[in-house]
Amino acid sequence: MGRPGLPAVAAKREGGRARFLTIAAVLAAIVVILTLVNLPPRPIVLSGADPSLAARTVRGAVHVHTTRSDGLGDKSSIAAAAEAAGLQFVLLTDHGDGTRPLDPPAYIDGVLCLDAVEISTDDGHYISIGAATAPYPLGGSGASVVEDVGRLGGFGIAAHPTSLRRELQWSDWEAPFDGLEWLNADSEWRDESRVQLSRSFIGYLLRPAGALSRLLDRPSSALARWDALAKERRVLGIAGNDAHGGMGNRVEDGSSRWSVRVPSYRASFGTFSTHVQLDAPLTGDAARDARSVLDGLKAGRFYTEIDAIATGAVLEFKGRTDAEAVEQGTVLRGPGNASFTARAVVPSGAAVVAYRNGASIASGESGNLEFNSSEPGTYRVEVHVPGAPGGPAVPWLVSNPIFRLVPRAERPRPEPSGVETLQPSWRIEKDEGSEGTVATNQNGEAVFIYKLREGPRVSQFVAVGTDLGPLPEFDALTFPIRSAAPRRLSVQLRFARDEHARWGKSVYTDSTGQMVTVRVDRLRRTDGPPTRPPLQRATSLLFVIDLTNARPGDSGTLHIGDVRFVRFAAK
Repeated sequence: MGRPGLPAVAAKREGGRARFLTIAAVLAAIVVILTLVNLPPRPIVLSGADPSLAARTVRGAVHVHTTRSDGLGDKSSIAAAAEAAGLQFVLLTDHGDGTRPLDPPAYIDGVLCLDAVEISTDDGHYISIGAATAPYPLGGSGASVVEDVGRLGGFGIAAHPTSLRRELQWSDWEAPFDGLEWLNADSEWRDESRVQLSRSFIGYLLRPAGALSRLLDRPSSALARWDALAKERRVLGIAGNDAHGGMGNRVEDGSSRWSVRVPSYRASFGTFSTHVQLDAPLTGDAARDARSVLDGLKAGRFYTEIDAIATGAVLEFKGRTDAEAVEQGTVLRGPGNASFTARAVVPSGAAVVAYRNGASIASGESGNLEFNSSEPGTYRVEVHVPGAPGGPAVPWLVSNPIFRLVPRAERPRPEPSGVETLQPSWRIEKDEGSEGTVATNQNGEAVFIYKLREGPRVSQFVAVGTDLGPLPEFDALTFPIRSAAPRRLSVQLRFARDEHARWGKSVYTDSTGQMVTVRVDRLRRTDGPPTRPPLQRATSLLFVIDLTNARPGDSGTLHIGDVRFVRFAAK
């Protein structure tokens, strides 16, 4: 049988090409249809806001990472994306320990770039804003980092409190942090179904910010936590973009094995933003404008807007008593009745809802709400828009509270009912390569001199310790301590008969000297089983310098006075 002729071969090829083109056209049509079906609506652009207030309200993104840590873009590319999204500032929060001096503020592409740091603690991540350079690495317990950031003149935000990743989620709710993220973009997509993620990815092709907004829900647990905390003290709420410029296997030092630049910085910045209300419009002077923006953040004069829904609101929320008038973020003083007003330009059908201690108490339409209340509590407003994404739907605008707090009665200082002074026999414990000595001076203080091994991090530590005999019942350890330079160390009880369990607390000291009280109920597990053994089984007391709050090669001197075991009188 002969081979087919050239016309037959050509016809077969043409038929195959036609089938391929038909299949490709069908697939392309399916992609187009799916994209159009899943295309989010364009954001509503509003106008008519008070020109004076609008001129001093600036939009920005808070919680942004660069190539300095685990972001995919440098400062210039981030500023370009922010400018394209219509932002006026970005707060860069690369991972670190607070020892790197913050970059001075700078305008890049007309966007004010502010430097901050996100610190990893044992209780989640903490964003430090405006703090001075730390004299030692900040880390360890969340409470100690909160304390250090405050001492260094900064204010801090508990990050992603609802994250499904335990190492990211903030968990120390007794620490006196300044604010928390009521919304975090990184947390929002992690609880979505694959179907919803697929729909959003398809919509992302043409309308990225709108597609990302579809992953937002009302973060009820974060809002409830915020409301509960704010009933007792002033706690601000902020929305964290947590923008990395995409996804990938990047770590905090910036190294990467793979990365995908979705979602982009531009898409993240277009989804929602933080609006800070200043005392005066920006001037173009980076240092001066940075102080103005940071002052507005510290004062709580800011709100969140989901820009992918609508933009241009300019929310105003005020409270007044006979004694004073205040803006959001402020404690309103004075007894008796208080009047509250909330105003914003809103889309058709929007409702302004007022909350007291997390419960809805009043609502209004057309962007205006006025109400009165004589009750103490924390008041804030949300604006809800028909058709907002999420189930339950994410609020379009969220203000900071106005606080009418009941003064808390001062807790009486516990009176000691028994005190026993330790008779120590101090010794040094350390890793190989680190150095330490201890001697007793003429004042009876233990003089502890240490130097951690230089070079790479290999779990360096130096400790001064003493064996413990039979212990009395006690509620706290007290001791005076001072160091030549600011220092943080761990005071630990070791239980050698219980798998060498160690329980301790981080304490701060400097050249002024401190009288430190370490309460037993504040001890936390450092090593060993999760349950603390009975105190009477403690075999050693240790004062430990390690890499939690020190660096390889660090050295110093500590003076430790009499250690006392204190029993408090029963109430």
